[in-house]
Amino acid sequence: MKKIMIALLSVLLLTALLIPAAAEGTPVFTVTPSKTSTYPGDTVEITVSVSQGKYNSFGFHFNYSESAFEFVKAVSTVQGATMNDFDENKKVLTVAFQGETEFSGNILKVTLKVKPDADQKEYSFGGSGTFTNQSQTSATAGTVKTGSVTVGCQHQFTKWEKVDDQTHRRTCSKCQKVEKSGHVYDNDCDPTCNGCGAKRDVKHQWQVKWTYDKSGHWHECAVCDEKTKVEPHKRGPEATENNPQTCTVCGYEISPKLDHKHTYREEWSANGEGHWHVCSKWGCYAQVDYEEHVYDNACDSVCNVCGEPRKAPHVPNEEWRGDETGHYHVCTRCGGQVNLLPHDPGPEATQDTPQVCLTCGYIIKPVSGNHTHNFEGDWQSDDYEHWHQCTCGEKADLGAHEWDEGVVTKAPTKDADGEKTFTCQVCGKAKTEIVPVQDDTVAPDAPDASVQSSSDAGNKGGNNSLWGIVAIVAVVLAVIGIGILVWLMLPMNKNRHGKFSS
Repeated sequence: MKKIMIALLSVLLLTALLIPAAAEGTPVFTVTPSKTSTYPGDTVEITVSVSQGKYNSFGFHFNYSESAFEFVKAVSTVQGATMNDFDENKKVLTVAFQGETEFSGNILKVTLKVKPDADQKEYSFGGSGTFTNQSQTSATAGTVKTGSVTVGCQHQFTKWEKVDDQTHRRTCSKCQKVEKSGHVYDNDCDPTCNGCGAKRDVKHQWQVKWTYDKSGHWHECAVCDEKTKVEPHKRGPEATENNPQTCTVCGYEISPKLDHKHTYREEWSANGEGHWHVCSKWGCYAQVDYEEHVYDNACDSVCNVCGEPRKAPHVPNEEWRGDETGHYHVCTRCGGQVNLLPHDPGPEATQDTPQVCLTCGYIIKPVSGNHTHNFEGDWQSDDYEHWHQCTCGEKADLGAHEWDEGVVTKAPTKDADGEKTFTCQVCGKAKTEIVPVQDDTVAPDAPDASVQSSSDAGNKGGNNSLWGIVAIVAVVLAVIGIGILVWLMLPMNKNRHGKFSS
């Protein structure tokens, strides 16, 4: 038994010594790509190397997926050897040394280009290698270590599009990959997603404390930079020697405490809205006697009190009017004449036709002979009067327009004026007036929905009360009826005490 064990151990030791020796004599061909991942259109350089050994010659047959890659070029440089050029079709490189030579290192570099329609997956690069040395009479296969590269997609995503109130998505137009992401906002008050432009309702968190400067005061949002409309300061009592003048709303100090007693100038100070007297001490701006400017009419260019000029241009009507001096437009604000020009005479008057101004229609010369007037036909009118007119220009039934109470044809809002249309009850001519902007918009002439007649209210309340009583009685009767029905349907038996029981 002991002899058998010694024999087995000897065989094992001999095998262990022979295996490394055999392995050491077998060359290893290693295939290494220049990158591990790539995209369609990219190039990849594949390097083939051989391990240390003594060689008379060796060859390598290179393999790659021709459906995913196209050949670009190959370079083989082994010093001190005879070699053939890499055969693109056979994909074979052979190298022969002059006698047995010790060699290791790169033997081949192949450049490949990824095809546009290459599938997105992992591809291996390998092949088979053979070698000869002094002890061999024929080529022997070597070991090959393969390499691999993954082909991906250089995504070309579409624009982000809204999916729902929380997310948006985009799709690659090449591989149809879909990416999803949550909406992105600058802050809690930002109403628009930075990615897809989706809108959302936001509410600013207005601070209770006023923010102010010399121009006015406002509230600011605690989250973003938004602020409410700047309101002008409301002046409190004039500054005294003990107290400054402050805004009654925000507390901003408009004028500091005084170091003097006010003495007001006699001349007026003014701006576009009004005039006042100011303290004569330099640096003090205390004011008294403030009032708005006074004008004769809407187009008066100078205040009647302080003489402050203003720009108040006329607003002429589109229609021409005429008199013996010429024709002109009428200002819709003050009623004055605008753009007065001499008449443009038409043909001379005849027995039936007057001479009229070709611009405004004013009769410069009446008919020259006897003529029977005919005032039949539609009403003629301008902005102020209406009449019937004969073909000769003579007027009859001349009178001022009789305007009705008017109808609001465009309701005003807090941001825009409205319009109210009036109609002459005689000739039917219409005119339009502006209804000013209103902060709390209520359509003029609209009935107050909160006001009801007492009879309507009473009837409505009475009907509601009557139906309420009827409903209560119906419910009570239904409950009583169901109780009686259940009681009748239950079986009744006498118990041992002589009493009925169900």
